Amino acid sequence: MANTIIIQSKRGFAFDNIVILGLVFIGWSLVILSVFDMLLRGVADMAGPGMGVFSHISPIALSDLFSLTYRFSLCVTDTGVWSIDDFAKSFLMWGAMILAMMVPTLISPSGRTPKTFRFTLGYLSVWFVGSLLAVLLQWSLSATDLLNANMVSQSSYLNALILMGVGAFQLSSLKQKQLARCQHWDTNFTGWQAGLNCMRCCGPLMLVMFAFGLMNVIVMALMTLFILVERYSKSSTTIVKASGLALIICSVISLI
Repeated sequence: MANTIIIQSKRGFAFDNIVILGLVFIGWSLVILSVFDMLLRGVADMAGPGMGVFSHISPIALSDLFSLTYRFSLCVTDTGVWSIDDFAKSFLMWGAMILAMMVPTLISPSGRTPKTFRFTLGYLSVWFVGSLLAVLLQWSLSATDLLNANMVSQSSYLNALILMGVGAFQLSSLKQKQLARCQHWDTNFTGWQAGLNCMRCCGPLMLVMFAFGLMNVIVMALMTLFILVERYSKSSTTIVKASGLALIICSVISLI
C-alpha cells in the first residue's frame, strides 16, 4: 500500500510539472511571436538595450502574416489616449511575461510540494491582479511620454530611480524574509498565499523591465534565469545582495 501511494504521488508530481511546463511554453511562445512581429515591422532594435542583435535576422516577408501579427501585436501601444485594444494587449503581454518568468518557480524538482490545478490557478490569480496594476503603471508612464510606443523608457532619471529602488530592495531584510518564505513553502499554503509571497519577493524585480524595455526578450530571459537561481540556490543570500549592488551601480551609470 505504501509503495502504491508513493508511485501515485510521483505520477501526480510529474503531471503537475508537465502542466506547469505547458504554461511556460505558452508564455514564451507569445513572447517569441511578439519578437517576430517586431522583426516584421523592423523595430526590434528599438525594444531596448541588446535587442539590436535581432535586427540581423531577416524573417519571411508574408504580407498577410504581417497584417495579422501587427493587428495583435503586444509590442506597440498609442502614447496618447489608449483604446480598449491597448489595455487588452498590454494585459496579455504582462500575462505572457508572468507565464514565462514566474510560473517556472512552481516546478518541483524533488516533488516536495504538491501543485494541483487549484493551487496553480490561485497562484496565477495573484500575479494577474499584479499585472493589472502593472498595466495601469504602464499606461500612466505612456500618457506622460516617459514610455515610447515601443514601451521603452525615455527618461534616464526614471531608469535610475527604478534601478536604485529595486537594488535597495534586494539589499533589504524584507527581501530576505520574503525569499525565505518562497524557498520554504508551507505544505498548507494555498495557491494565492504562495502567489502573494512570490509577488512580494519578485514583484519589484519585474519593475526592472520598465528600465530596459517591457519587451526586451534578452533581459526577460536573464531575469528568468536569475529568479530561478534566486529561488533554488543554496547561496541565494549572497546572490541577492550582489544583484542589489549591481543594480545600484547600473543606476548611477545610467545618469552619466
